[in-house]
Amino acid sequence: MKNGREVAVDSLKTVGAPAKVMLRSDRTTLYADGDDVASIEVDIADADDNLIFTAENTVQFTITGPARSLALPVATGRTTSLSRQPAGKHTKEKR
Repeated sequence: MKNGREVAVDSLKTVGAPAKVMLRSDRTTLYADGDDVASIEVDIADADDNLIFTAENTVQFTITGPARSLALPVATGRTTSLSRQPAGKHTKEKR
Protein backbone atom coordinates (compact mmCIF):
# COMPACT_ATOMS: atom_id res chain seq x y z
CA MET A 1 0.00 0.00 0.00
CA LYS A 2 1.18 3.46 -0.81
CA ASN A 3 -0.88 6.50 0.10
CA GLY A 4 -3.84 4.18 0.73
CA ARG A 5 -3.63 2.60 -2.76
CA GLU A 6 -2.66 -0.93 -3.68
CA VAL A 7 0.55 -0.85 -5.75
CA ALA A 8 1.44 -4.56 -6.03
CA VAL A 9 -0.16 -7.98 -5.71
CA ASP A 10 1.57 -11.37 -5.38
CA SER A 11 0.03 -14.81 -5.58
CA LEU A 12 1.23 -18.40 -5.35
CA LYS A 13 -0.32 -21.13 -7.46
CA THR A 14 0.17 -24.87 -7.24
CA VAL A 15 0.84 -26.27 -10.70
CA GLY A 16 -0.89 -29.30 -12.12
CA ALA A 17 0.60 -32.32 -13.86
CA PRO A 18 2.76 -31.76 -16.96
CA ALA A 19 0.41 -31.41 -19.94
CA LYS A 20 2.28 -29.57 -22.69
CA VAL A 21 5.55 -28.40 -24.11
CA MET A 22 5.74 -24.65 -24.72
CA LEU A 23 8.25 -23.15 -27.17
CA ARG A 24 9.24 -19.48 -27.24
CA SER A 25 11.64 -17.91 -29.72
CA ASP A 26 13.63 -14.71 -29.33
CA ARG A 27 13.09 -14.00 -33.05
CA THR A 28 10.04 -13.88 -35.32
CA THR A 29 12.04 -13.65 -38.55
CA LEU A 30 15.16 -15.47 -39.71
CA TYR A 31 17.14 -14.70 -42.85
CA ALA A 32 18.32 -17.66 -44.94
CA ASP A 33 21.89 -16.36 -45.08
CA GLY A 34 23.52 -19.12 -43.04
CA ASP A 35 24.42 -16.69 -40.25
CA ASP A 36 21.08 -16.02 -38.52
CA VAL A 37 20.52 -17.66 -35.13
CA ALA A 38 17.43 -17.99 -32.97
CA SER A 39 17.23 -19.05 -29.32
CA ILE A 40 14.27 -21.30 -28.60
CA GLU A 41 13.16 -21.64 -24.97
CA VAL A 42 11.46 -24.92 -24.09
CA ASP A 43 9.20 -25.09 -21.06
CA ILE A 44 6.99 -27.80 -19.56
CA ALA A 45 3.59 -26.49 -18.45
CA ASP A 46 0.35 -27.76 -16.94
CA ALA A 47 -3.04 -27.54 -18.71
CA ASP A 48 -3.44 -23.91 -17.56
CA ASP A 49 -0.05 -22.81 -19.02
CA ASN A 50 1.60 -22.62 -15.58
CA LEU A 51 5.30 -23.40 -15.99
CA ILE A 52 6.55 -26.42 -14.06
CA PHE A 53 10.10 -25.51 -13.06
CA THR A 54 10.67 -28.87 -11.36
CA ALA A 55 9.57 -30.97 -14.37
CA GLU A 56 11.97 -33.74 -15.35
CA ASN A 57 10.44 -34.60 -18.73
CA THR A 58 12.73 -35.44 -21.64
CA VAL A 59 11.99 -33.57 -24.86
CA GLN A 60 13.33 -34.94 -28.16
CA PHE A 61 14.03 -32.49 -31.01
CA THR A 62 14.20 -33.14 -34.73
CA ILE A 63 15.39 -30.41 -37.06
CA THR A 64 14.48 -30.60 -40.73
CA GLY A 65 15.42 -28.37 -43.62
CA PRO A 66 18.48 -26.16 -43.96
CA ALA A 67 19.00 -25.63 -40.22
CA ARG A 68 21.13 -27.09 -37.46
CA SER A 69 21.34 -27.07 -33.68
CA LEU A 70 24.34 -25.23 -32.27
CA ALA A 71 23.89 -26.40 -28.67
CA LEU A 72 21.23 -27.01 -26.06
CA PRO A 73 21.94 -25.19 -22.79
CA VAL A 74 19.86 -26.79 -20.05
CA ALA A 75 18.45 -24.47 -17.41
CA THR A 76 17.27 -26.02 -14.17
CA GLY A 77 14.96 -23.17 -13.26
CA ARG A 78 17.90 -21.06 -12.12
CA THR A 79 19.52 -18.86 -14.73
CA THR A 80 22.89 -19.36 -13.04
CA SER A 81 22.86 -23.14 -13.52
CA LEU A 82 23.48 -24.24 -17.11
CA SER A 83 24.81 -27.47 -18.53
CA ARG A 84 25.22 -28.74 -22.10
CA GLN A 85 23.56 -31.79 -23.62
CA PRO A 86 23.93 -33.35 -27.06
CA ALA A 87 21.98 -31.64 -29.84
CA GLY A 88 18.45 -32.95 -30.20
CA LYS A 89 17.92 -34.04 -26.60
CA HIS A 90 16.84 -31.93 -23.65
CA THR A 91 15.94 -33.00 -20.14
CA LYS A 92 14.28 -30.58 -17.77
CA GLU A 93 16.33 -31.18 -14.64
CA LYS A 94 14.94 -30.88 -11.13
CA ARG A 95 16.40 -27.98 -9.17
